[in-house]
Amino acid sequence: MEGVRNQKMKKYRLSSKIADITIFQKDQNIHKIEFDNKDDFKNDDSKLLLKSALEIQSFLVGKLRNFTFSYIIEGTEFTKAVLVAMKSIPYGETRSYKELAIMSGYPLAYRAVGTVCKNNKLPILFPCHRVIKSNREYGDYSGGKDFKKFLVELENIY
Repeated sequence: MEGVRNQKMKKYRLSSKIADITIFQKDQNIHKIEFDNKDDFKNDDSKLLLKSALEIQSFLVGKLRNFTFSYIIEGTEFTKAVLVAMKSIPYGETRSYKELAIMSGYPLAYRAVGTVCKNNKLPILFPCHRVIKSNREYGDYSGGKDFKKFLVELENIY
């Protein structure tokens, strides 16, 4: 069991026209997606990493709307509820932080919903770019405002 717990996390860097995206695999699931990770590493070639990179790349050029690779959701029950509700926001649509709080079953926790979005370990897969302010402004994004604008425009949200 000790060897399983100390397994090295596998990584794959995907370059897109807007940012470099690093995908992390832990065990048999995608664990995390980061933008502009500066670590120097050689891409691992696991089937899961290659599949997830291909799907993300296809999404970023408008050819894919739903992901099929395996992933793991970590966090509190609140975090998981918010992420599951976020994943249900249809392609090309947005919800406000307040609407997402209601969808999650925590109608008064819209500020905490913003924190979940900010700390989302699997952006793009859990589309926090579809969550906007009540006044229809974009708000922040872990990949930066330019990347959020790119994703919003890709989905013809505005």
